[in-house]
Amino acid sequence: MSLINKMLQDLDARGGAPQAAGMPDAVRAVPDTPPYRRSALLIGLGVAIMLAGAAFAGWRYWNKAPAANVVPVAPAKGVIKAVPAADAPQLTPPEQMVDGLPLPAPVAPQAGTAKVQPAQKAAPEKEARVAKARQASPERSPKMTATKQPSGGASQVTSVARDGGVQVSATTLYERAQSKLLSARIQEAISDLEAALEIDQRHLAARETLVAVLVENQRQSDAMRHLRRALALTPQQTGMAMLLARLQLEHGGGSIDTLERSLPYAEANAEYRAMFASVLERDGRHREATDHYQAAVRLQPGNAVWWMGMGISLQADQRNAEAKVAFQRARDIGRLAPELQSFVERRLQQLN
Repeated sequence: MSLINKMLQDLDARGGAPQAAGMPDAVRAVPDTPPYRRSALLIGLGVAIMLAGAAFAGWRYWNKAPAANVVPVAPAKGVIKAVPAADAPQLTPPEQMVDGLPLPAPVAPQAGTAKVQPAQKAAPEKEARVAKARQASPERSPKMTATKQPSGGASQVTSVARDGGVQVSATTLYERAQSKLLSARIQEAISDLEAALEIDQRHLAARETLVAVLVENQRQSDAMRHLRRALALTPQQTGMAMLLARLQLEHGGGSIDTLERSLPYAEANAEYRAMFASVLERDGRHREATDHYQAAVRLQPGNAVWWMGMGISLQADQRNAEAKVAFQRARDIGRLAPELQSFVERRLQQLN
């Protein structure tokens, strides 16, 4: 999910949605290298095949050219010339001779009589055998081949073709979109990525790339639409849930519902719990926010921002003694921005 994390970090760097106190200042991304090596290898292979084809065509041309210039040589004297077929004497085959003499010519049948040829006589029997063989042959299984309906009927795709071809087709479109992104053909790449997802809605790499391109090109509504579709299929994609919630904070609402649906898959995700706490805190639901902050600092106790956020919610819930402890912990850990450090000091003075 490094691509999703990078998008979250970019949104924070741009200063998109106003942060509630206690929202993580940045979601750290793991550097990742875009998967373009496979496309480069395929392009190199195509160039090599084209060069090999051109070399073969040239070799055939130079081998055929001398043969076209060959001058026919006249036969030498004394060589027996072959007699044309028309001038050659006609010989009677042995089977048509008796005692060395040719058989008499066959007599033509008289008018009114019909002679049955053997081929005509055998034709009905042959047709009967073929029809009988067709009836006895078993039908082909629909799982082995794809049949086509006659005139106007839709082609029937087999289950083997679906199972074996769906992922390949989606991957091909995804790789083609990557090549187009390298050439800055953004709209064509978006079309290929959307087509890949129509074939395979669970193609995670295509979904992440499409969302990243849409966010980068300021098409947040389209990005949120694709994120909702992804989470409807796989709610365990907690990174996508965090990104959708962040976009919803900037454009509209519904971030709490989004985070709540994927919460069962993020119980041990400290950043998810802290983000959920900050969204609840923004909505005035301080008791629930405190629970999520406590879960987050149990998982990562060294985050001073989360301790500060928990102190804010505890103080708002009139739990001043606990709030003082949380603020003191945030101050002792340090590593806060100067304005946040001053904020913590002021809250401690109020509580004292």
